[in-house]
Amino acid sequence: LGASTCFFQQSSGTSFSAPNIAGAAAVIREYFANGFYPDGSDGNSTNNADKVAGISNRLLKALMIVGARPITNEGSPFRQTRFNNVWGYGQFFLTRALPLADAPQTVPGLIVCDDPGNIDKVAGNDGVCSLSGLGTISTTVGETQTSDFQVLDAKTDLGVSVVWDDPSGANLVNGLDVEVWYCGANQTCSATSTPDVDD
Repeated sequence: LGASTCFFQQSSGTSFSAPNIAGAAAVIREYFANGFYPDGSDGNSTNNADKVAGISNRLLKALMIVGARPITNEGSPFRQTRFNNVWGYGQFFLTRALPLADAPQTVPGLIVCDDPGNIDKVAGNDGVCSLSGLGTISTTVGETQTSDFQVLDAKTDLGVSVVWDDPSGANLVNGLDVEVWYCGANQTCSATSTPDVDD
């Protein structure tokens, strides 16, 4: 057989991006199925209990949004942050979405809340939720739900994403707003605290 040769080539377009995103989606599902959540390891003593057979497409999309970096293009007429109709949410990185205990280049933590239920249509409950205070969102106008959590790494950006289903059609039926409050080092929030909102 002769010596093997490998080469790299830069290409672009949906024929290249679609298989990359599909593969990343499979890795995200496998991450939960193998029990890597919540601690980034599949070798701990509670690993069997950590395995989640099925996650919703909403959680999958939320992790892909959080794991994307805006594509910067000098002189572009498009907004350089978050979503636009040319490149969506940007370039996706698994390292920005899924923490691994033995890989320091990955994000340091992950908190998710997925609808519990029979997502994979096989016996048993699926879904996972690590936020207290959240439940199924009802259709009551003005309903609010709150969950508190601590961010322990001051050197890493906090990514927050909410994804939900809406009936098909021209008009938005279920509008959700997310407010992220920074309550300071003393962990005291008050009516005068300012939410950090980025629509």
